Amino acid sequence: MHAKSWKIAGVIALAVAIAISVLNQLASMPLSVLDTDPSTYIVVPVLMMPLFALFYMKSDIRMKASTRGIATGIAAFAAFIALTAYLRYVFYYEFLSFRIDLLLMPLLLIAYISILFGTESIAKFRALLLYSIFASPAILSFAFKLNAVFASANTVLVFHVLRLFGQAVRYVQPTFIAFGSTSIGIGEACAGIGVLIAVVMFLVPIAYLYDGNGLRKAYWIASGFALLLLLNIIRMASIGGVWLAYGPQATVSFIHSFAGVLLFYIAIIAMMLLIGVYGLRFPAGSKPKLKERLGWKGEKKAYAAVALVLLMSLAYFYLTYNYTTAAIISPVNFENVVPFNANSPAIADYLYASMNSIGTNGTRVEEIVGNAGSPVIMLISNATYNSTNPVVMAIVPSNTSLIKDFLTNSTLAGKQNFMAPDGSVYNMFSIISNGTTFLVAHTSVPVALANDSMALGNVYVVIPGSAGNAYCKYSDAYYYLYNIPSIAKNQQLYNAYCVSEHLVTS
Repeated sequence: MHAKSWKIAGVIALAVAIAISVLNQLASMPLSVLDTDPSTYIVVPVLMMPLFALFYMKSDIRMKASTRGIATGIAAFAAFIALTAYLRYVFYYEFLSFRIDLLLMPLLLIAYISILFGTESIAKFRALLLYSIFASPAILSFAFKLNAVFASANTVLVFHVLRLFGQAVRYVQPTFIAFGSTSIGIGEACAGIGVLIAVVMFLVPIAYLYDGNGLRKAYWIASGFALLLLLNIIRMASIGGVWLAYGPQATVSFIHSFAGVLLFYIAIIAMMLLIGVYGLRFPAGSKPKLKERLGWKGEKKAYAAVALVLLMSLAYFYLTYNYTTAAIISPVNFENVVPFNANSPAIADYLYASMNSIGTNGTRVEEIVGNAGSPVIMLISNATYNSTNPVVMAIVPSNTSLIKDFLTNSTLAGKQNFMAPDGSVYNMFSIISNGTTFLVAHTSVPVALANDSMALGNVYVVIPGSAGNAYCKYSDAYYYLYNIPSIAKNQQLYNAYCVSEHLVTS
């Protein structure tokens, strides 16, 4: 096989490895860009990454499997796995919400590139490496905060468009247009930033594939953004016009339900048809030189490199398989997090109703005030596995260390950490106080309050005496990433963890 053929094989191997590596990530996220959640734009760069890698067939890279490159790649892969595992344990819910696994993707790509093309070729893949970090919503999360401002600006634009047709409409801040006794709202879902980001994420790899001036490529991408923005304004104005002419009706809702997605595809198709207008052209192929046709002495290492990269991607797929069942919470929820105030009657009632659904026998809920004046909501339940001793679950504001009250004048007999399949981490304590053993579980969980807002509350489950015999799936401190069950070192704490997980996640 000549060198150019090996280059093609290497690029294909890289693209396939990337595709395998992101399969579980795709399974744990919406497969379309949602108007209601701008962070869902990430599905576009995740899907485009393997294609972006394939587009490197046009570049001047060549397959160069070497002992140094393979060793560097293995080291980078090991660092990627270790760092991913550690950060998932540290951040747990936020880890998958902000897709920190995808934020670390450049390190995984460096591992694959080093093995296939050598360490000296890493710089040639800088466009792919830079592009890959945008698969994490953490990079553009600042833009999500502008969604409300963007919706308000679009409302003003639509208002002025409707006025051009002589309609007696009124602008009602921040996102309403009034006509007579009715009004129409331009919500964040009508003018979502996520779709605009998605169209840019789609056009960037295509711009790399085509040959042409870099500035012209930038103009082409910017034009795609502007076209979708214009089409969306036309859509909103058209729906507003139908509303003015015929009043609120099902037709308006029907058009609104699919028009946003349709415009996205219209913008993509239009920009692909216009790409030649910007002086961009599809790259031409080239025949291999004579010396390239004569073969390549590094073929054995090349076979090994391709096999190693594919095996690594399969290993990563296996190790992240549990992502598909993890609790995924949109980063938008964390961006709009509200202060936890259990003294609010409405919030207290909401939590009471939620917690009363946990357990069925002897359940009662109380609100008490801790020693430091911090509000604490308690759930007292006899929902244990083998006894009627009451289990107490307390939800307290974030950063409140209720555990200190349990530790006062007590002896810490044992401690162990568990990671649940949903990605939450439980810190388990065995505490002896006045001759009585208490098993205490602590975890931080998002608490939905109202209107899609949430707070990050600390949850403590206090189990007196033996927790009984229970079974649940978990990941201990050595399996942060994988959720591979292992034998618990402390069966009593493991059983207590199972009881607490059952209560908290029910």
